[in-house]
Amino acid sequence: MNLDPGVLAAEDQLVNLRAVREGTRVFSAYELLDGTRIWIITEADRSVTTILLPESIERCNRLHRGL
Repeated sequence: MNLDPGVLAAEDQLVNLRAVREGTRVFSAYELLDGTRIWIITEADRSVTTILLPESIERCNRLHRGL
């Protein structure tokens, strides 16, 4: 498994290393060439990997606030 941390802070990188070791959710973030930041989440059982775009995060936040 290649654990590319993207643009994660050192503390988050350590959390990911622990997640791989313990079999829990892995999280990463990357900045694309155009400056867009994306987030990638792999579930603990490694069955699903989700890529979140900024619009996805905004939509989730609006739903959470009931807008």
